[in-house]
Amino acid sequence: MRLAQEAYPGLDFAVGDLRSLLRPRTAPAWGAVLAVQCLMHLAPAELALAVAEMVRVLRPGGHLLLSVMVGDRVQPYAEYLGHPVDVVVVEHDQSDVLAAVASAGMADVEWYRRGPLPHEGAAEHLYVLARKPVG
Repeated sequence: MRLAQEAYPGLDFAVGDLRSLLRPRTAPAWGAVLAVQCLMHLAPAELALAVAEMVRVLRPGGHLLLSVMVGDRVQPYAEYLGHPVDVVVVEHDQSDVLAAVASAGMADVEWYRRGPLPHEGAAEHLYVLARKPVG
């Protein structure tokens, strides 16, 4: 967080947990939640709770965009884009992701699945865009 604050001193940053999100300080809810490759740190059993939390803090009509690596592997990574890292990546089942979005009550669900880019290993990627119903 320190690096983010130094790079962008005019913005407000906070550390949180996807399984227990806070609403914005200046509004009753978020207009959108963007969760790109951040669910890869959660176990499959935590997926539905995390998606439900993202939806809970959205305003009616708000949008959720999420992406995950698709599969059933749990893989440690020691290097990424030429940099040393120490991270474990969890791939998620596409049907589990779409079921979590549906059970959270989202509407107008669209999804796209693509193959891996050269630096991404073998996992395919799933992108999901959905809208929280109004009313």
